[in-house]
Amino acid sequence: MKLTVKPGTRVADRFSILRFIAEGGMGEVYEAEDEILGERVALKFLSHRNVGDEQVTRRFRREIQLARKVTHPNVCRLFDVYQHEIPGPVGSVQVAFVTMELLEGETLEDRLERDGPMGEEEALPIVVQMSMALAAAHDAGVIHRDFKSNNVMLVAGEDGAARAVVTDFGLARSMMPGDPTRTPLTADQLILGTADYMSPEQIRGEPVSPASDLYALGVVMFEMITGRKPYRAANPMQLLVQRVSKPPARPRDFAPSVSELWEAVIMQCLAEQPEDRPASARDIVRELEVDEELEPAEPAPAQRLGGPAPKPRRGAGPWLAVAVLALAVIAFWSSRRQPPVANPFSPVRVTTAPGLELDPTFSPEGDRIAYSAETSTGGFDLFVQDLEGGTPRRLETQGPRSFEPDWSPVDDRIAYTGDQRGGLWLISALGGEPLQMTDRGSRPAFAPDGARLAFQSGISPLLSDTTAPAMAPSQIELLNLGDRAVEALTQQNRPEGGHGAPTWTPDGRFVVFSAAGRSISQLWAVEVATRRLVPLVLDPAAAYDPVVAADGTGVYFTSRSREVKGLWRIDVDPSDMTPQGEPREVAGVGLSSIRQPVLSRDGTRLLYSAYLTRSNLYASDVDPGSGAPLGPPEPLTQGNDRHSRPVFSPDGRTLAFDHWQLGVEMEIWLAELEGGQRRQLTRSADKSSQASWLTEGRVAFVRHQGTQRRLLAIDPVAGTETLLADLPSDVDWAAVSPDGSRISYHTAAAGQSFDVWVRELPQGEPWRLTFHEQLAGFPCWSPDSRQLAYQVRSGDDTHLWVTTLESDPRLLVDLPGHSWPYSFSPDGTKIAFAGQRGGRWNLYWVSVMDGEIQPVTNLQGLTGYLRYPTWSPDGGRIVYERSETTSDLFLVDGFL
Repeated sequence: MKLTVKPGTRVADRFSILRFIAEGGMGEVYEAEDEILGERVALKFLSHRNVGDEQVTRRFRREIQLARKVTHPNVCRLFDVYQHEIPGPVGSVQVAFVTMELLEGETLEDRLERDGPMGEEEALPIVVQMSMALAAAHDAGVIHRDFKSNNVMLVAGEDGAARAVVTDFGLARSMMPGDPTRTPLTADQLILGTADYMSPEQIRGEPVSPASDLYALGVVMFEMITGRKPYRAANPMQLLVQRVSKPPARPRDFAPSVSELWEAVIMQCLAEQPEDRPASARDIVRELEVDEELEPAEPAPAQRLGGPAPKPRRGAGPWLAVAVLALAVIAFWSSRRQPPVANPFSPVRVTTAPGLELDPTFSPEGDRIAYSAETSTGGFDLFVQDLEGGTPRRLETQGPRSFEPDWSPVDDRIAYTGDQRGGLWLISALGGEPLQMTDRGSRPAFAPDGARLAFQSGISPLLSDTTAPAMAPSQIELLNLGDRAVEALTQQNRPEGGHGAPTWTPDGRFVVFSAAGRSISQLWAVEVATRRLVPLVLDPAAAYDPVVAADGTGVYFTSRSREVKGLWRIDVDPSDMTPQGEPREVAGVGLSSIRQPVLSRDGTRLLYSAYLTRSNLYASDVDPGSGAPLGPPEPLTQGNDRHSRPVFSPDGRTLAFDHWQLGVEMEIWLAELEGGQRRQLTRSADKSSQASWLTEGRVAFVRHQGTQRRLLAIDPVAGTETLLADLPSDVDWAAVSPDGSRISYHTAAAGQSFDVWVRELPQGEPWRLTFHEQLAGFPCWSPDSRQLAYQVRSGDDTHLWVTTLESDPRLLVDLPGHSWPYSFSPDGTKIAFAGQRGGRWNLYWVSVMDGEIQPVTNLQGLTGYLRYPTWSPDGGRIVYERSETTSDLFLVDGFL
């Protein structure tokens, strides 16, 4: 056959094509060697037949856009998009291709054709994995539309069990009305999908929904346990006619041993009306994994069709028949079509710029919004936008960075945080000269009468979805707009943590706020007249960004459930803010994070910012003697997971690092620098992180088992684990000295502030090494195990200090901004640290002797961060974590 690229071709100056794998409707898939990372990947190109076809090219791009929104262990991972030039009929043509996870195994369809139907015990883990993959897609606002057994790969895991991986989002659609990928392409006006798996609403030409994917999942489950599909016909046209005119067969008509439970779940999936199917893919998992049997569904007449089912042809013929049938079927059903069921949480994107749009707020009437957005000059400014249409209008705030607007509930004034150092300002939503109200503080919130502002005394820390609104010693304060008098509403560390993100109850009696520490963020309310504190949400312990319901009966907030970020609610008694019951999740949004939710005054509209952060490991080569950079940074990992806290092995050949993926606890992974091979080192249901290499080649790490902290060591070859020490439950960070004799960590054991402690291993008595008023922590050891570098919070800045075990601490870097150390050079003369200057994160080193500072990178972006630099044993390379963050605003109408 003719191929788009031939084996042996080098594309994008990075990938070497090894072999052709398969061809689909639009593209061709190849196995390739990534010459930079030394890994095998799959490359998907547009097929040579489709090169130059703009319609197919648009569909291919849409597949990439939608598939990249879905990150889950049971969904094929897409890494990045590239261009390759190939000869065309006239000149050359640029063809897009995407790099993907290389899946080695067979399709579920091939497995069933070879070995026949499965028993329920064998089928259950595969069904669970497929269901969770679809749940992740639906959480991300994506409908697959072509789910089938041929689009599920069975990949052998390291434990020998099959891992089901859902592939091919070529026909996927977005559920979000404001999403550009939701715009129908020309071919989308036809009925698309695979006839055997299409839902009745797809055949009738009605809108699809997650329930359409659940119908296809029901067909796949039927196929898995019976060896056949619920409908059979001689051709696709007859098949589609049957689908809209006859009920499906029942599994037990063909496999009598199938349990009533499985049959009931499958028949529910195959219900004709979408609203009669399971509410979500997760409900299918819950129903199949309970011990009690389900009540049997009402029996439907079985439709028995004799004769073998012909294998569908993969040509143009069936699709031509489907297209012809579509005209007749759509005409027949148009008069019978029912309006789609309303989605109680159906977000619409209202901003689409490539950078960050954040900090939304409603006008008093709820028809306009104001927000902060990244500008072309690298700063942030305020914008006002009419929700019924029109171009966003920029407010001239006369500052390089303006954040956190809050619209007065009684007029057109907007309060906001000015510049990166804090300070509250007022400006008219119609424009004009801004007025400075304070020279400190951030996150202003108007009282219902518009006469006062509640605000947090500390500045908002970072442009990231994972940070709390404020850290200690921030407190909530009140500003009277008449005389500009300021008074404290809460006291520092009462409750414990930094107080931030204030919001008022509708009657103005209470202010709700977050209290955040290093590992928790809880919600509290304070009565303005008496200063009485009321705990609202103590668990889940990552509760951010509260907003009170319009009737005062509940508090919405953002949080995380197994790392799937979402919107939650706690019901309260509006008379005294006493919680009523437990928090419950209102909605999840897949990989992205809901942050900064706000409600219109009548409570019918919800607006929020959806953040997405990706973090990978990068390497910067430096001169071993001078530390001067030798070239631009290079990526060592890629993808949507978080890759963090890298550390070199003593021989410099291997990196250990934290790997955090959606829905899975953090584990330690290894990456070989020669060849690029990566593998998971630790395996546990509990969090494992913060690797340290021991001299004999083992990796020490901390495992979080509930409130217990345990220091373990693992042999990278044998995989055996050894307990090194039990740690106090309040230990937040731990680093083992290179000689393995001591451990250093930070904890607040001695009082309200964090400080650095050291203890001998295995069970020595800890002693306090630092004494600072604010946080001192994140210690890292020198190569000789005698010095420690650490960071100290000082007001709104973070400074770098160094100490020995015998001498007093010494301030080494006290520049404005943040200086976060993490690694000494091999000779102990320099310390690599992540520094934030002017809102931009970059990599630096500082001389331990004289305090000389030199930059290693020159990154210009404001929307990401840089963390945890580690120096290679030969002094020639520094590896670190680097992230990029994007966000858009989403609107939910009819929220109540």
